Amino acid sequence: MGKSTTLYAVSVDEVKAAVGSNDDAILNRMCEFVASFLADDDDDDEESEDMSAEHSIFISETGKITYQETKRTLDQICAEIIRIPSGTVEFVISPPWNENHDVAIRAMNEVIPRSGLERVLTRFETDDPSVDTSPNVTWTRAEGATDSGGSLKFGVSPEIMSALVSGSVIQDEAENIRAFEILCYVLGMKLPDDDHLGDLSSLEMETQLLEERFPVDLKVDASDSGVGYLTSEEVLAEALKFSKMDLSYPDCEDIQEARSTLMKCLKQAAIEGSGVISFTQ
Repeated sequence: MGKSTTLYAVSVDEVKAAVGSNDDAILNRMCEFVASFLADDDDDDEESEDMSAEHSIFISETGKITYQETKRTLDQICAEIIRIPSGTVEFVISPPWNENHDVAIRAMNEVIPRSGLERVLTRFETDDPSVDTSPNVTWTRAEGATDSGGSLKFGVSPEIMSALVSGSVIQDEAENIRAFEILCYVLGMKLPDDDHLGDLSSLEMETQLLEERFPVDLKVDASDSGVGYLTSEEVLAEALKFSKMDLSYPDCEDIQEARSTLMKCLKQAAIEGSGVISFTQ
């Protein structure tokens, strides 16, 4: 299953300053962004009809995935999703949210736009009265079709975003990375990749974005995070280096296109005088 990479042009220094700043304005912008694509666009009196789903996928606390009353592997369920011609799918999750859920949702998130599904719902299945078990709209095809190349597909809890901005990041919390991506989104701009950037390692280009590292402490292991970054100085250096490189790749048109796209993104960030933070999943 292929990977995809998203790049944000953003000041690394500004990102560092935001984490631990307790800046309510930044936190509000993050929450407003999440709310903008989690909001249900339909009328309240149609809510019960809108919240129904033709397909339900159950993800247990241990990561066990069940679809149509049959246990599936992650690759199997992703293959099933691609073949769904239309309708709404609901992810039913056994809390608490953990790394197993994060891995499964990220993988399915990659293939949902390639299916015929119109919308995704998520809800928790638990008897705990303190947990909100009502379904939430976490992706729709209309919301994905934006001029900036699509929005982030799944939300992050306000508590995780607040912890990031306050500097009290929760240890080993899988949502920290998604919260950090939202921070990069609101402080910077998503670079236009036209969905051409896949796994950067396949491009055979010597870029520091392949070095998985965080510009801030996210309290998770950076070595398997898919996050990399370049300072503004490193962006300029790489843009100059690649401008002197033959970006053609006769053996694979997709790689050649991705190389050209990466070069365009770095050039745009260099013009803006910003750094670049990458997220590969």
